[in-house]
Amino acid sequence: DLAIPDRPMRQPPCDGGFITVLASPIGDQATPDAVSAVLEQYPGSNYLRTDQTCPSLSPSSGGEAIYVIYFGPFAVASDACSARADGPEDAYARELSDELDPDHTVDCT
Repeated sequence: DLAIPDRPMRQPPCDGGFITVLASPIGDQATPDAVSAVLEQYPGSNYLRTDQTCPSLSPSSGGEAIYVIYFGPFAVASDACSARADGPEDAYARELSDELDPDHTVDCT
């Protein structure tokens, strides 16, 4: 947990739900100030640390922790895909699963 005031880190269930990924700071980029700025920019967003969540998310990059700022979770992929409109241009959807590999994709076309 980055100890951001009033914004605890979340650990959504790996139950087949979907999230909309807004940003993924890695290692030294994942400062409390940087993550807090993205959370404030996107009301309703939360953050997680991928190595403490679902196997369907990449656990690290070059041995460094990955934090994800996200909308959701959503019950269906189409809701996560629709939420991309409320995020940055490069927002994308991911499934939260114990069974999928980190290289899976969610088709939002």
